[in-house]
Amino acid sequence: TEDWLIDRTAVPWRIEVRGALDGGKVQSLERRIKAAVSRNANFIILQLEAEGGDIRHVGSLANLIRSLKDG
Repeated sequence: TEDWLIDRTAVPWRIEVRGALDGGKVQSLERRIKAAVSRNANFIILQLEAEGGDIRHVGSLANLIRSLKDG
């Protein structure tokens, strides 16, 4: 198995989203992810219970998640 934390202590954060996605929820989720990272989170669990909504805004969220780097 691969050790993603390379023997560092995990600093986990769970972020929940419930309900249909829209621009406001996506922006809130982006702020919550950035806040977790600024508090040294190195293991983020996204609990998405979001069905339907406006998918136009999820591209920016995907870009943010893709850009996250530990270190």
